[in-house]
Amino acid sequence: AGGSSSGSKGAVKQSKHRLKTAQEYAADTNTEVPVSKKYFKHRLLRDIINSAPMRRGLKGAELEAEKDRRRAFVHLIHSLLRYLPHERLTPQQALQHPFLTGARLPDDGRWKPPPDMKTTDRAMALVRESKKYHQEQQRRTASHTSTRAKSPRSPVTLSVSKEEDE
Repeated sequence: AGGSSSGSKGAVKQSKHRLKTAQEYAADTNTEVPVSKKYFKHRLLRDIINSAPMRRGLKGAELEAEKDRRRAFVHLIHSLLRYLPHERLTPQQALQHPFLTGARLPDDGRWKPPPDMKTTDRAMALVRESKKYHQEQQRRTASHTSTRAKSPRSPVTLSVSKEEDE
């Protein structure tokens, strides 16, 4: 029912990337809609890649392997275009992607990149710096509070007890 004859073997997340229409682009840039040729009849990257003609003579296992390579390619491109840096692949992680290594992308599309030690080391250094900063702030606050308590301007509390007559 999904319109795909590839016999999809797992749920694949819908793409968040798509080409803007000429009208959307013109509205965003305050320009006229240019009259131009239509190079792609599809707007989603996945659809553009999958609509490219297959090599002649591919049948059976070869055809499935080509579809798997295209699926891995789309996955790689989406992983490289993630907006949030911590979700985006680093160059070292991209080199380990199934599309570049020739491995098969899992059917569910959930490939976990290996940790990038350079990025991990930088993140850990930031965590250490943050902890040092917060510890220093707490030390200053505690020091400031104890200094204020010894200050002659600090309020003095007197306690008076009332003696009862016997």
